[in-house]
Amino acid sequence: MFRYLLFSFLLLGITQPFVSAASRGVLERTGLTIVFDEPLRGVAEQAALIYPEIVKELEDRLRLTAPSSSMLVLVKERGIFQQMAMEQIPVIAFAVPEKSLMVVDCSKTSRDSFALDKTMKHELSHLMVHHHVSGRHVPKWLDEGLAQWVSEGIGELAVARKRPLLADRLIPMRALAIRFPPDWEDHLLAYEQSESFVEFIIRRHGIDGILKVLDRLKMEEPWETAVEKGLNVSFDELEEEWIARLQKMQGWFLLVSQYLYEILFFLAALALAYGFLKAYIRKRDYLRGSEREDPPE
Repeated sequence: MFRYLLFSFLLLGITQPFVSAASRGVLERTGLTIVFDEPLRGVAEQAALIYPEIVKELEDRLRLTAPSSSMLVLVKERGIFQQMAMEQIPVIAFAVPEKSLMVVDCSKTSRDSFALDKTMKHELSHLMVHHHVSGRHVPKWLDEGLAQWVSEGIGELAVARKRPLLADRLIPMRALAIRFPPDWEDHLLAYEQSESFVEFIIRRHGIDGILKVLDRLKMEEPWETAVEKGLNVSFDELEEEWIARLQKMQGWFLLVSQYLYEILFFLAALALAYGFLKAYIRKRDYLRGSEREDPPE
């Protein structure tokens, strides 16, 4: 509730330390209202330009419908954004689906159009998922996993870092249904696990499987029941299959790491042999051409 009051203060320009009406701009576009600190007008115009493309891409990939009217708030000052986010974990954006609201910290993204595009995809995914289930509970691992999937792993965290998931260091997926751990390392791991788990589900069951789960969540089924009925597999079995796949991938990774120098040496030898063969063929063709040009007397 306090967060919503902060938004009200921001959007109505009532109080400090939020931006005053004189320094705040508004852009109205079909389906989107953008509120921004005036120095971010260029960013706001860019966001307005790419938003229709983002909506189309996400509707095609997720096969969900975007809310008919959403709001995007672009904040210039990191301190103000942090007060709005009220998160201990450093984030660069967040969504409030029940308000069809996306908020982006442009102190991190204003100079990077790629980051803005991916961040908007991530947050709009949250709005679309919750719009589809009519505000029913969605397990956090599914919500964040889908958002990571459509934004190609670009999340809400202030630091983006990819690392291989180790099967023996995973957080149980049930523990990620309500909230992510407050510890930074575990929080980052939770994002990476969620993306990997959702990618695994889509690989096995397609986006149709995800939609079946969301439809059951919309009918207010408990999330485990929704997963099991939607995918025709128990959640425990699904998680075990995912972990088994990680272990297999981890085994290949360790094998490649163990024989890395041998593999590199072999590839270098192949490249050298290819270069030698190419030079030999070129020289042979040249000599044959010379013989044709200078016939014997």
